[in-house]
Amino acid sequence: MDYPWAEIVGCFAFADVLTLVPTTHIVPPLMQFVTSAQLKQALVIREKIEQLEKELTLILDGGEIPVPFVRAPKQRRKMSASARRKIAAAQTARWARVKGIKATNGDKPVKVKRRKMSPAARAKIAAVAKARWAKAKAAGKSRL
Repeated sequence: MDYPWAEIVGCFAFADVLTLVPTTHIVPPLMQFVTSAQLKQALVIREKIEQLEKELTLILDGGEIPVPFVRAPKQRRKMSASARRKIAAAQTARWARVKGIKATNGDKPVKVKRRKMSPAARAKIAAVAKARWAKAKAAGKSRL
């Protein structure tokens, strides 16, 4: 349906406003000077009235008024500076253990000396390994 006042509005998004104005094909004298902003405002007021009427019927019928659910914004937790320092110190100590470095308080980190095997223990391990290889070669194997 083509409405004569649609040119003033500029679009057909205000179909709900049609109930506010007469639906004749002739533009009423008051509607000749109505702007799109005024029509938008009338639509907003109409929606508010409908919402209030719904709430009033709920109250009078004994129902409860629905409260819109609004989720509270998440708050970021703050960590104290001392807690951050403790965590950083613990992490550097863990990495020092992995890398084999002794952590010190401000000096340069010192590499931890590894324990050396005694020459007698090395000779014992070598003798066992030679015996194992001799046995494998006697069986004709090239792998253990």
